[in-house]
Amino acid sequence: DAASRHTLVQTSSGTTYKLLEPMEDGTAAKYNVHSPVVGSAAFREAASKLNLNMRVVGITQQYYLSGEPTPSTSGKSNIWEAYRADMDGVPAEPPLCVKISTNLEAVSREFENYQRLGFGGLAKDRFVKCFEYLPVAGYEEKLREQCALVLEMGSRDLKSFLDSRGRLQGIELLEGCKAAAQC
Repeated sequence: DAASRHTLVQTSSGTTYKLLEPMEDGTAAKYNVHSPVVGSAAFREAASKLNLNMRVVGITQQYYLSGEPTPSTSGKSNIWEAYRADMDGVPAEPPLCVKISTNLEAVSREFENYQRLGFGGLAKDRFVKCFEYLPVAGYEEKLREQCALVLEMGSRDLKSFLDSRGRLQGIELLEGCKAAAQC
């Protein structure tokens, strides 16, 4: 039933699975939960270099969170620096941006907007890329009630850019208006 979807179950052998949506034939779909290879030298080196806090976002593709979050300007989301796990479970550069929120509706709408902007047209390459939308942010109990967007890391957000430069004027204002109108 719907209540049992997205829950963690453990078999008698100790393997942990996350239940997903049922497959077309009605059989249970599940994903094997792998723990990171934290004992490997490559993982320890990456964790130290990238300031990982050992929190993981993602279900099939995993992203390791780094440092502490920055609250969004609305205060409804937390913005994290993160690193995608490679095939061996080791976090790899470049850094990504992960936005985590309890506001599923708003983040879902934001993902749809990124999708519209990213598929050709005049706005292509004017915004950071949105790689993935996670309706369930992760396995951690708190993350099960949150959603996430995985984005390309920008150099900074619009608010901090304007705070550092002041108002746009003249040709910069004109170019900014043209770019916004093309979206």
